[in-house]
Formats: sequence, C-alpha cells, structure tokens
Amino acid sequence: METCSPRIAEKYKGFTAGKRSVVTDTTIGDDEIFPHLPGNGKIKIVYAAGASHKGLFEKNISPAISRLYSELGDIFTLTFVGVHPELSLDDRIPVQVEYVPIMQLERYREYMRQGNFDIGVAPLDSDEFSKCKYYNKFIEYSMFGIAGLYSDTEPYTYIVRDGENGLLVKDGPDNWFDALRKAISDNELRAGIALRSQQLLKERFTFEGNHEEIIRLIPEMRSYESGKSVMASPLQFFFAAMEYKIRRVLLYCAATVEHLLANGPEALLKKIKDHIGYNRIYK
Repeated sequence: METCSPRIAEKYKGFTAGKRSVVTDTTIGDDEIFPHLPGNGKIKIVYAAGASHKGLFEKNISPAISRLYSELGDIFTLTFVGVHPELSLDDRIPVQVEYVPIMQLERYREYMRQGNFDIGVAPLDSDEFSKCKYYNKFIEYSMFGIAGLYSDTEPYTYIVRDGENGLLVKDGPDNWFDALRKAISDNELRAGIALRSQQLLKERFTFEGNHEEIIRLIPEMRSYESGKSVMASPLQFFFAAMEYKIRRVLLYCAATVEHLLANGPEALLKKIKDHIGYNRIYK
C-alpha cells in the first residue's frame, strides 16, 4: 500500500494482502522553487484555501487582525485566494485586503510566484478527516519562499519543525495573534523559515528519495531493476483496485458521519455544497 499519509498507512495497511505500507511524498523540481525577494514595503500575508475553509479563518484569525493593527500599525496586507472570510474590521482600520477568486493550478502557481508573499497561514481542523490530509499547503508556501504558519495538528506536525521551517500554532485567536505578531515583527525569522523549508523540498521531495523509500520497505521491487518480472496477475490487480475503491468510500462515509454528529445536518449540507462548487471551478 502506497500513501502520502502516515495516519492512513497505519489505519489501512492491515487490510492489504502484504500488510505493508510505504509513505511517499510528491516530487518537486528545482525549477519549481522560487526564492522570496525582499523589498515588499509592507508585510504581505496570504491565505489560499477552498471556500469551505472560511470558517477556520474566521474562528482563529479574524479576531486577531484588529489587535495586530493596534499593536503594529498599518505594516501588513491581507490576500485571500479562493476563500472569502469575514474580518469585521473597523472602518478606521486601513488594512489593505484583497480577495482573489480560485483559479486553475498553473495560473495559481504563477500568481503565488509573482505575489512574493511574506507570510502564509494555514489553519486546519483537528478532526480525523483533517488529520488524514496531506500537507499540500506546506509544500505550496515553501515553493514560493513564504514563511508558513500552520495549525499544530497532523498532518503539519509530520513535516513542520516549529521555529525552523514553519510555525506551529494551537487553536484560538490568542495563539494565532501571538504567532502572527512574531512573524510580522521578525524579518530574520521569516527569512530563515523560508530558506530551511525550501532546502527540505530540495533534499526530500525528489523522485530519487521516493524511489529509495519504496525499495527500502518493499525490497522485492528491486526485481524490476534487474529485469525480472514480478507483475501481479489481472485478478490480483482487480481485487487491489476494488479494495482501494471500497476503502476510499468507507473513509468518506466515516468523515461524513463524524462531521454530521459534530456539526449537524445543515453544516454538512453546506460543506458538501462548497466542496462540489470548489471541484467544479478547480477542475
């Protein structure tokens, strides 16, 4: 079983024929990594997410914006990509806020590269479904030299070392306020986080690294390298494909029931609607 989530690997490898799993990462080429360029003037903060994630920002970060302005003044801007959270800012607070609609992947990457953002935020729920996600936001922010602030929960705790290649933030407006104030005020901290996160991409997120990990955990795969055939029969492929589809359906069902019990039917319907709308636009 191959997956990008250690949590999924542990939960489901027992249902596979070999009861083994390999956790691999996406691959990032050197030509996809862009350094942050100093000289923005104001500190540029970005939040890129699907529309259904607006509540996470409103719960954890929105209440901190006015406090940040009161303590630090008009030295930062806010950009939202694909999400439109409410900020409830006083009209006298001249924080520059920009809302950018969701876009295709190539356009999104070009926008993020040209945006030259300083800080990226990534709040996340700590429910079972969210813990099984991949740390895409860490990869995206790191690719563009953005110092990331991430919720102190899986999957981010698999990859982020607090203060080194990102900041881990516990739930709550006070914690996000402290983390944002620290990141906004400390140029050296941001630069160090951006540099170390990009170095990690170059060292770990490679084709060679994934290949070596697969061979280490499934050594019989070396037979492919030596020219020997270890291909499974069509019947084995069929059962493997059915297993994957069943496991995927069960995971979605479990996440749906968990969300329903925690938030009620109205919130579930809204989440489904947002998810469908997001996929239609993005795809």
